[in-house]
Amino acid sequence: MAGAGGSGTGSGGAGEACGACTQGVAACDDERRACLLATGCAAIEACAREQRCLDQPDSFSAFACVDRCSALASGSGQGVALWQAYAACAACASACGALCPAASPLCGAGGGPPMCDEGKTGCSGGCFDLLVDPTHCGSCGRACGAGVECQGGACKATELATGEAAPYALAQDDTFLYWVSPAVESDRVRRVAKAGGSLGQVFSSTVVRARSLGLEEGKLYWGDLHENPPGLLSGTPGVGGSIDSCCTAVEAGEGGVQHLALGGGKIYWSLLGSASVVRGKLLNAPADKFDPNVTDQNDPTWVAVESDILYWVARTGDGTQHEVRRLVADPPNTFEPVATNGTFFAVEPVGDRVYWAQHGPDLVVSAPKGAPLDPEQRITEFNQGRRIEGFHVQLNGGLATVFVVTFQNGALEVWRKDPSGRDPVLLGRAAVRDPDYTGNPIGASHVLADEQFVYFTDVGTITNKGALTPNSARDGVIYRVAR
Repeated sequence: MAGAGGSGTGSGGAGEACGACTQGVAACDDERRACLLATGCAAIEACAREQRCLDQPDSFSAFACVDRCSALASGSGQGVALWQAYAACAACASACGALCPAASPLCGAGGGPPMCDEGKTGCSGGCFDLLVDPTHCGSCGRACGAGVECQGGACKATELATGEAAPYALAQDDTFLYWVSPAVESDRVRRVAKAGGSLGQVFSSTVVRARSLGLEEGKLYWGDLHENPPGLLSGTPGVGGSIDSCCTAVEAGEGGVQHLALGGGKIYWSLLGSASVVRGKLLNAPADKFDPNVTDQNDPTWVAVESDILYWVARTGDGTQHEVRRLVADPPNTFEPVATNGTFFAVEPVGDRVYWAQHGPDLVVSAPKGAPLDPEQRITEFNQGRRIEGFHVQLNGGLATVFVVTFQNGALEVWRKDPSGRDPVLLGRAAVRDPDYTGNPIGASHVLADEQFVYFTDVGTITNKGALTPNSARDGVIYRVAR
């Protein structure tokens, strides 16, 4: 809507540039293309060449610049109605028909977004409040999905499963999400349909407490935290499906499996406790045929693999700092650092780069696989000043998209960082269930994505947080948000 413009003096002659002046206006100034008041000759509005001044007695300003097609369609004195019509239309032609110019300042160039009132943004289809509109949530075209609210410019995350005992590690196929938990109250591998509903346990009889889960060729693998019997278990998804032991992961006294990774027909894992070992083996090899078998890793945690390149995170020095490490092929069972002197907690190699997350400051960083120690070749992929809970990288057409879950002000937030280099997009938000939550108490949150959605977990309320198998209040949630 027009407002009072800058002041000016002089009465110019009527000109073709902005058309004839309406009643109550002395003249149109060609040079400034402005309507001039009859008294005082003050410029009240600067008009573009395809506009003219119209009398608007019911508007905030007595006169305003209105598109030439508006004036031709209805004559002077109808400015308010015409402005309202423009604000509601997606394309100029729908309001003015053939009279509308190819590029209208009111509707946007080439029939683009319309001019909108304060607090609303012009998108395809009209003017929208990006803070609450579920079809344009946070940005034009960002749709939350049927029945999903937009709150504060972020889609409210959809609950796929509630009342879970500290849901932690995630795996997925085309139809289901699967998860395990280290909590005492958890004793099964669980799953839920991505579309919602169909919630339940995968295997009906096996006790499972784990921090890691993977899926390869239709078969689930998880690393058991129990020391007796120790081992990595596997099973085919499906209620009542068969379960077998993939391999003997640990020997007596070594501790449970912290994390695992699958790739190239092999399984890799890290061990908790005194052993501090990173191991691997072919899935169809004998149980004791380990390759690699990297020892003395000082409590290795996250393990990841791609194209037979193995990465993991291990503590250094007094245990307050970490390194991201990479397996070296020659000599066997040796490694080299990828990143040093940080509080690293997750690593993920994707495409031709390796990505890792850190606390203090909270960042997701990537580097070329061939030169990970060169700081000049590192890229800060995510830096929003929020505590990072977990991340996931997805490759599409050779380009990587980074999904990050953060925590701030009592809520988990999901972000998408596109390969274009632009700022991350806030996708969704969910209030945490634990009122005393300050960060995931059992490790980095697992985040997954497919072509439509991003999936993440809230582990809920945890007591005895430092325990290997903590106690859960069974208020954990599995969430989904449109990507």
